[in-house]
Amino acid sequence: MQIETEYLLEQAWKLHETGIPVKLVDETLDPNEYNEQEVKKIIEIALICTQSPPNLRPSMSEVVVMLLSDHSTHRRTPSRPAFVSMDKITMVDSSMTTGSSASNATNTFTDITGR
Repeated sequence: MQIETEYLLEQAWKLHETGIPVKLVDETLDPNEYNEQEVKKIIEIALICTQSPPNLRPSMSEVVVMLLSDHSTHRRTPSRPAFVSMDKITMVDSSMTTGSSASNATNTFTDITGR
């Protein structure tokens, strides 16, 4: 059985393009508990933070200014994030496959203490 997946970033971009980014909000939340314009602003800022190449992304201080400012003052417009243009990823249900897999991964932890 194959399962087609859609990344959150891809879903956010599609909803942004269609002008309904508020659909990204969890349906169990009461619409009276949040401001739709603020949701739209936050999603736009998040999309701006995913631009490729990375030099198109704002610095953290710019992000803070955008979050604190009126929506109309940060007129940066996001473009399609690079991750969205990837082909759909198809996952195979692991319960349907045969064989086994093993990992030889190891972890190393270093305890760093002050003087």
